[in-house]
Amino acid sequence: MKAIALRMLITAGVASIFIWFYWSNKQSVGYFAETHDGVTSIQAGTTPSNIAISVLGLALFCVLMQIKIQVEDFHVAPLWRRFAAFLIDFLFSLIVLSSIYAAVPLLVEAARTGSFRWHYERDYWVPTDLVNVILIFVFMANVFMHFAFPLARCRQTMGSFILRIATVSAGGSLLRMPLSTATWRTYKEFAGLCSPWRTIKERDLQGKTWYDRETGFTVVTY
Repeated sequence: MKAIALRMLITAGVASIFIWFYWSNKQSVGYFAETHDGVTSIQAGTTPSNIAISVLGLALFCVLMQIKIQVEDFHVAPLWRRFAAFLIDFLFSLIVLSSIYAAVPLLVEAARTGSFRWHYERDYWVPTDLVNVILIFVFMANVFMHFAFPLARCRQTMGSFILRIATVSAGGSLLRMPLSTATWRTYKEFAGLCSPWRTIKERDLQGKTWYDRETGFTVVTY
C-alpha cells in the first residue's frame, strides 16, 4: 500500500511539472543559437516559476534515488511500455534541466551588459556565446546521465518507476553495475531507439531486443 501511494505521489508530481511547464510558458525556455543564410538568431530565457519547477523535479529525483527496486513476479516488458517510460524520462529531464541551465546564459549576458533580464534575444554573436555553446554539450551529457546514473545505482528513472519496469541481468537479477557499464547499456538503448525497425524485427521469442542480448540485460515489468 505504501509503494502504491508513493508511486501515485511521484506520478502526480511529474504530471504537475509537465502541465505547469507547457501551460504557463508563453516564451521559449532554454538557450538557442543558430546562423542560417547569414542570419544569426540567439535567445535565452527562463522564469522564477520554471526554476521552482526544476527544484521540485530535482527533489523528486533525489527521493527516487533512495527507493530500492523490489522485483518479484516479472516478465519481459513490452516495447510500448519501454517507449512510454523513455518519453516520460526524456521530457522530464529536458524540462528540469533546461529551466536551470537557461539561468547561466542569462547571468553571462547580465555580466556582459550590466543588466539582468529573464529573457533576451539578439541577432549577433558575442565572445561570451562560446560559454553557452559549451554549456549545450554539458546539458546533453546530463540528459544522458539522467538515464545512466539510476541504472548504475540499481535504481529507477521516473518513467521506469511510474510504469513499473526495471533493468535486470540475463538471469533476472538486479545488479549495481559500474557507471561505465550503465553508460554502455544506456548508449545501446538510445541506439535501439534510433533504429526502431531493427528493434522490433530482431526481438527473440522471449521478447528481448538485440541490444538486450548484446549487453546481457533486459527490461522487465513487474
